[in-house]
Amino acid sequence: MKAHKKNYVGGAFRGAIALTILILYSMMPYSFGQSTTIDSGSDGDRPIYVEGYITGTDAARSDTSYPVPGAVIYFIRSQQIVNQSRSNAIGYYSVVITPGTYSVVTAATGFQTLMTEEEFRGTRTLNRLLTKVPYNGLVPYVVNPVVETSPGRPVAVTVCVENSQLTDQYVAFTLQSPEADYKNWYGWCPDGEMIGIRSGDKKEATFMFQYNGDRRGAYVCYVLVTGGPFYARIPVVVIVKDLPYETLDLYTNYPERTVKAGDTAHFVFSVNNRYKRDKPLQLDIEKPAGWGATTGNGTAFYAAESQIASSDFWVYVPGGTAPGHYTVNLTLKGQDTTSNKLTLRINVEGSPLYEAIIKGYKSVDGCPSINLSEGDAFDLPVRVYNDGDFPLELMATAEVGDNWAYYMSGAPWGKIKVEPGSASEFVVRARVPNGTTGNYTAKIYLECESQDTTLIAQLRVLPRSEPPLKAGSIEGLLLAAGTAGVIITALVATARKRRGR
Repeated sequence: MKAHKKNYVGGAFRGAIALTILILYSMMPYSFGQSTTIDSGSDGDRPIYVEGYITGTDAARSDTSYPVPGAVIYFIRSQQIVNQSRSNAIGYYSVVITPGTYSVVTAATGFQTLMTEEEFRGTRTLNRLLTKVPYNGLVPYVVNPVVETSPGRPVAVTVCVENSQLTDQYVAFTLQSPEADYKNWYGWCPDGEMIGIRSGDKKEATFMFQYNGDRRGAYVCYVLVTGGPFYARIPVVVIVKDLPYETLDLYTNYPERTVKAGDTAHFVFSVNNRYKRDKPLQLDIEKPAGWGATTGNGTAFYAAESQIASSDFWVYVPGGTAPGHYTVNLTLKGQDTTSNKLTLRINVEGSPLYEAIIKGYKSVDGCPSINLSEGDAFDLPVRVYNDGDFPLELMATAEVGDNWAYYMSGAPWGKIKVEPGSASEFVVRARVPNGTTGNYTAKIYLECESQDTTLIAQLRVLPRSEPPLKAGSIEGLLLAAGTAGVIITALVATARKRRGR
């Protein structure tokens, strides 16, 4: 090592020596149960490399250890399993994580689960030493030692017990909740609290844990296994968090209304509560200053677990509000959750310059529903009344059915002129194409500089119950009618002769 410090050693030779030392260092036996930090950088989300060996020992304070292949190590941060790895044949594992404080859980069949809090600032070696469960012919272990759930949602844990004794064995199970917030933990055994295991066989049992509190984090629950003189206390790590598919979905089918100043806009919104718990919520409303908004129940809202709830919502637009487009934003907020933001659009109209209707079909709102048959010709008479103080010039176009042919009468080149306080009329004429049935619409568009209007008529086209009469059929009817007339004339003449006698 002294030669490494001499000045006459060349740069290339110094690099070779440094590489050799690094290789020899990596081949040295690790001090199991301890960790070594190589780099102390902390760059937030910068990836860092963690590696080490997972070894086992037969006693807690034994000086001997051996590799544990197939052990699983979990790195948990902010109720998320950031990464996990499984040890190879010599107990080696490696993962990539980001800097921060983690709950590190290591589990292996036949060993006690180890859970510690570790801080990672940079690339680090982290070795794990597991203590073997005393062997007396029964080997219990957890199939899924780390599980995830959310408040109110039960989660299943499977425990397997292997019996290598020469006799059959019955074992009983007891569940033990975490010490933290233990009053909100529940556990039960759907398959019963006792199972029988034949000699040389193994058997699984399923247990349920449920947390009904409001906290989030990683908790350690225990499954106690007893059978004769055998006793084991098996830890299970339960991560309580908001699962990705648990959300409050706030939506409406009709998010837009058009009103006048001084009117009230009515909406209906719905909430899909995907959580496994009831959610008492408050409605946060963002609205223009001076506007009123309510559900009829203030801002309180209650969403039952796994249900869709709906509510009326009224928005009052004050008189004197300038015409334009406005928005009202809604968000549902609870103790531990927030919905998406729902935007409602309100269009405030000014005083209309004109009024227009499709007349002649006894429709109150000017948007009639018309029954037709294939081949029928029909008219859509339109009346436009000028409510303003100045003459109006409008452009009229139409869209009838599925691009049916039409023409307009009374509107040369589609132009309409309406004097103040008077009305003008024009007619849209069209015909239903042969072979056409079904429901269609006719739309008439009126456009001017400051107000556009669309008139809509619903067209219901039914098939004809009887086909049109052919020429031969008409001739037959005329012949029959003539014959009937001759017969009637003859009868009248005979009656007159009898009266004359």
